[in-house]
Amino acid sequence: MADLIVADTDAVIDFFTGREPLAAVVRELIKAERLAVTAVTVFELYAGVIGARRLRELERFFGRIPVLPLRAAEGEIAGRLYARLKARRATIGNQDLLIAATVMASGSSLLTGNTGHFGAIEGLKIA
Repeated sequence: MADLIVADTDAVIDFFTGREPLAAVVRELIKAERLAVTAVTVFELYAGVIGARRLRELERFFGRIPVLPLRAAEGEIAGRLYARLKARRATIGNQDLLIAATVMASGSSLLTGNTGHFGAIEGLKIA
């Protein structure tokens, strides 16, 4: 899985709304069969979906790409990241921690426009 690039929720939203430059990057990664998302991103997108058309678009999208699961190992990594960030008074949202932990556990890189949050996480590769 190391050659996969995992899209953060903001990158997927940019893809659906056509907001560049992330929309183009997501399109290219889909074509190259190198894009994945996390289960947390699935949650965030379904939680924000409005309308049947958008729901169908999400279902097609998730049918085309791998979804990385959230297991005990990812939970452990996220917990350790939280503790380290808290000690530095640099906490970020739990969902972002879980996304980062999933990416780190898979050995992949994260595609995100949210480098402010994710940049604080040591060891996380950002695409």
